[in-house]
Amino acid sequence: MKKSKQEQSVMNEMTYNRKIKYYHWIGLVLSSIIYLWFINLIVYFSSPELAYWVHIGDSIISKTSIVGIIAQTQVVLIILMVLNPIKISNMVAIILNMILASGAIYATFIKGNMDALPGVVIPVSTIIMVIIISRYGNNLNKQIKKVIHFNQIIKKNEEMLHNMAYYDSLTQLPNRTMMLEKMGSLTDPYAKENNSFIFVFIDLDNFKKINDSMGHSVGDEILKQISMRWKESVHAQDLLGRLGGDEFALIICRDLTQTELLEYVESFRFVLSKAFTIEHKDFYINASFGITRYPEDGSNTTELLKNADIALYNAKNAGKNEIQFFNKEMQKDVLKRIQLENGLFTAVRNNELYMVFQPQYTSDSKKLRGYEALARWEYSELGFISPGQFIPIAEETGIIIEMGKWIFRTVLEKFMEFQKRFDKKPMVSINISVVQMIEPNFVTMVKEILNETGFDSRYLELEITESVFISYPDHIINVIKQLREFGIRIAIDDFGTGYASLSYLHLLPINVLKIDKAFIDLITTQKAISQIVSNIINLSHQLGIEVVAEGVEDEEQLNALIQFNCDYIQGYLFSKPISEEQLFQMHD
Repeated sequence: MKKSKQEQSVMNEMTYNRKIKYYHWIGLVLSSIIYLWFINLIVYFSSPELAYWVHIGDSIISKTSIVGIIAQTQVVLIILMVLNPIKISNMVAIILNMILASGAIYATFIKGNMDALPGVVIPVSTIIMVIIISRYGNNLNKQIKKVIHFNQIIKKNEEMLHNMAYYDSLTQLPNRTMMLEKMGSLTDPYAKENNSFIFVFIDLDNFKKINDSMGHSVGDEILKQISMRWKESVHAQDLLGRLGGDEFALIICRDLTQTELLEYVESFRFVLSKAFTIEHKDFYINASFGITRYPEDGSNTTELLKNADIALYNAKNAGKNEIQFFNKEMQKDVLKRIQLENGLFTAVRNNELYMVFQPQYTSDSKKLRGYEALARWEYSELGFISPGQFIPIAEETGIIIEMGKWIFRTVLEKFMEFQKRFDKKPMVSINISVVQMIEPNFVTMVKEILNETGFDSRYLELEITESVFISYPDHIINVIKQLREFGIRIAIDDFGTGYASLSYLHLLPINVLKIDKAFIDLITTQKAISQIVSNIINLSHQLGIEVVAEGVEDEEQLNALIQFNCDYIQGYLFSKPISEEQLFQMHD
């Protein structure tokens, strides 16, 4: 198995330390042997039988001088032993000096050789010196060890701070700071080389639902497993990081063709296809990818991030689990969206929103049942904006909460005026977004406006799409039950276009089912669709649910629906949505 750089570095350091220790032992042994040999020389030159003057070559030196030179050399050897880091070196030095001192004492006081007297003083003083140096050396070593220890702590702290600053604590991937600094260095205009690279913005699809439904601990574990899979897919020259939440990024520092790039990014999407098992439950995760190239799609980090985000937004709008390359047309679409977002924030205050009302009639007697209230927007900058454009934006930005409250109050106030003026109480239907339904104060808001306006809740019908039940089933059913306690009626809108099925209609606490226009358009031309619509109506009646057919445009469709015993009709055959003024004129 291939060792990591850190493991290799530790092994090299251990090998080096063993070699150094070996050399220290050799030094200690050689110093000891030389020292003992010098003792023999001192004994030899201190002998009374030896002449005082000794001929060495052409020079004549006194034996006292020779002994002195040898003694000083021994002191040097002792110092070397003291400096040797091997623990027993000080003890060896003391023992050797004690041997020398013993011999000198024997020669001086027993043999009466006074020339050996310096041999007593020098080793004794050397022993004292060794003890003193040893004591100070031990203290110094302790201080050095403390310094080394503190340096190690500082180094570890620096590494920890570096990891905290540049790495994500959950996934151990480079974090946003590190990714942005890398992009900054690659886009630096003063860099010696002109770097071209690719930036991939990655966002996990619908990850918030997992956090909301299963808890953040499960979400965190999934993020860790995703990171582990992606680490195995990333090329050694590239940099994968987590920007935060469910957002990741990939910096590709290689020159890839469009096909190679698409295959490479596709590999990241592919590894998500296998389920993530957490606490014995399987989770399936998809991701959307937005891609930009430097310098074609941006000259700096800010532009690249913005344009990658635009590409990612388009990937989400294309149905999610998509890969999108940035292009200039995307920028125009996003600029228009931003313009719409900004306009929506002030639409209510600027009185740019208004309501229209589409009548509903009984299918057999053609009597008026009520009206569906529909919001419209006349934007001062762009003119009329269709609900299909501004409602999704309002939901994504949360503006739908304020807008929904305004719609509630406006519609109920208008129909209170209608009731007083004409002494009639038609059913009033208002569309409700899932964002409103999951807002904690939604039921309270409805109750407050009913109380403020004095509107009879028995004539209020709230329309919700069937997909709402799939997203937050338990919460939505609980909210509906609270609303029905006030006498409010509940209708499923656009039935057949989402996820609801006939098999579980009996589980839903609803009063009305509205069949989507897509089915009504085909009931006279496709027998299978006609049969489906007939079955929907029959089953709904068996469950005590009334049925409204939306988008009825001709007599043939009407006759078919009458034959199927459909309760109510809504569509252009009877009336397009009408303004407030037209509403009042109809009954004057």
